[in-house]
Amino acid sequence: MAYSLSEIAEWVDGVVKGDASHQVTSIASLEKATQSDLAFYSDIKYADLVAQSSAGVIVTSDSLVAKCVGNVIEVAQPHLAYALIAQKMTEQQFSPGIHPSAVIAESADIHSSAHVAANVSIGKRVSIGASAVIGPNCVLDDDVVIGENTHLVASVTVVSKSQLGQRCLVHPGSVIGSDGFGNVRDGQRWVKIPQLGRVMIGNDVEIGACCAIDCGALDDTQIHDGVKLDNHIHVAHNCVIGENTAIAANTGIAGSTKIGANCTIAGMVGIIGHLEIADGTHVSATSTVTKTIRKAGAYTGTIPVQNHDEWRKNVARLKQLDDMARRIKALEKALADKD
Repeated sequence: MAYSLSEIAEWVDGVVKGDASHQVTSIASLEKATQSDLAFYSDIKYADLVAQSSAGVIVTSDSLVAKCVGNVIEVAQPHLAYALIAQKMTEQQFSPGIHPSAVIAESADIHSSAHVAANVSIGKRVSIGASAVIGPNCVLDDDVVIGENTHLVASVTVVSKSQLGQRCLVHPGSVIGSDGFGNVRDGQRWVKIPQLGRVMIGNDVEIGACCAIDCGALDDTQIHDGVKLDNHIHVAHNCVIGENTAIAANTGIAGSTKIGANCTIAGMVGIIGHLEIADGTHVSATSTVTKTIRKAGAYTGTIPVQNHDEWRKNVARLKQLDDMARRIKALEKALADKD
């Protein structure tokens, strides 16, 4: 589909400089773009590429417009504009209807505008909202609720009583509502504790591929509005993740942990259970969080997590340990010789 520059500019509150009627059909890099492509420019170090680019239009900021030749859409935030334009130009359209291979309980309530793909299994009393998309091979157990415009891409399992809000996106292979890891010893063996809570997911949440979000033991596991989870993340039972927090791949969050709003948790972070992380906290990659963080800031480390500035000082001292050890031995020898 072709889009005029004036139309694209409206999506991002941009200003066209050049031919507003020019049309583009796709997005490409500065190096490979042609006259039918749109490209982005947000860093002065790519000025040489801009000068050589054949892009039909370049989206950039007011501070970089002077480096561009040809059609330009000037925006306040090029990266944000890229996200919004790419969403519009790659938006998938799904026709309403239910594939004949889907297996659906009679008591399920599926909105007439929803799309249910091949080999989907939908249990009793499931509710699926308007314009929702249930991709191929998904399984929705009894009493699941899927909000309007939510998209389960493929092979997603949503276990009984779990609820997803509006405009959520769940990537292939994720499991929502799996049993929490609850066991008790009888002296020699582990005895399973039934997990009776739910998973409650807010609006505009994205869950990456192959994530596991456990249901609560008694109370609910909660993921609030705007949370973004990368691939391969485990959220254990009774965890709470605050609004607009983003968590990168391979992070594990143990049970009953509460993560505040607007946090960023980098990749491969381990967070032990029954602690709290303050709003606006950043935890660096591969860190281990072993205690509650009450003050927002950047935290890094594994032995244990600590304020980022303190960690940098300690790491600098660690590099000096060998030299310090030699000096201490020399001092001890000098003292011994003196005696």
